[in-house]
Amino acid sequence: MVRAPRSPIRWDVSRWTAYALCEPKVYRDNLPFSGSLSEFSQSTSPHDIMGIEVYSTATEPPQFQGSCGVIVVWTRTGV
Repeated sequence: MVRAPRSPIRWDVSRWTAYALCEPKVYRDNLPFSGSLSEFSQSTSPHDIMGIEVYSTATEPPQFQGSCGVIVVWTRTGV
């Protein structure tokens, strides 16, 4: 089986608030990702992603908390 080369994921989700740059909190396989979106894209292959959920601050489920929204990524490998 031949796999395509790893290419980084492009994120365009940061936004400026009245006070500072606001990035959504990222969760991978139900666990918080401690790095930035850039670090996440370097450590995760697009081919490994099974699903992505995006929530605004007003709609995020209680288990996923973030001050600027939440991105939840589910991978094939899991935890």
